[in-house]
Amino acid sequence: MDTSTCLNSPHLEQIKAGRTPAANLAARLVEYEVKYHGCCRMHDPLALAMLLDASLLDFKSARVEVVRGNDW
Repeated sequence: MDTSTCLNSPHLEQIKAGRTPAANLAARLVEYEVKYHGCCRMHDPLALAMLLDASLLDFKSARVEVVRGNDW
């Protein structure tokens, strides 16, 4: 496992220090993973960053096409 993509107990304490509703939610999610799996693997760090501070990103509405099955 690549530990550079994992949040551990010290990271959890930093998130808890945020004292915002978003930081509280993130801390609860990370805490569960750290408690039961030893770390919280970051499959999508950008998603967590956006949860903590949406002003980091710009959003734009766009049309999305979903292809199902083997129709590519």
